[in-house]
Amino acid sequence: ALTAAGRRALLERLNTFEEKEAQSTEEFLLRVGLFDLLEPAARQHILDARQQVLTGREEHFARLQQVKLGVYGGEVVGFLRQRVNDELIWLRRLRHISAHDLAINAASETGRTARGRPAAAQHAKQRSMS
Repeated sequence: ALTAAGRRALLERLNTFEEKEAQSTEEFLLRVGLFDLLEPAARQHILDARQQVLTGREEHFARLQQVKLGVYGGEVVGFLRQRVNDELIWLRRLRHISAHDLAINAASETGRTARGRPAAAQHAKQRSMS
């Protein structure tokens, strides 16, 4: 279990996602694995930064494919470009999941009554008392 100070330090580190971290697959995957701990704005920032890196890589690989690389060099560049495109597709899926989670959380918050009880549970209790 983390102490309060340890949790704050972890969250501070996870929320730091500059170009250096965005370039690193490991740094990115670590943060995605811990998205449940992060605020939606931090998630969005991480996804945006990674997308910017991947878009740059995709453009670089597209230019490389215009050069005569030989059979194997072309295979490597094609493979790397496909990995980038696969990750870009995954980023869209992560955005969708994050938006869905945000909508569920917003709905559950608006479904709570002033006493902190879910509205559906309060309505069920009122029905049983009638």
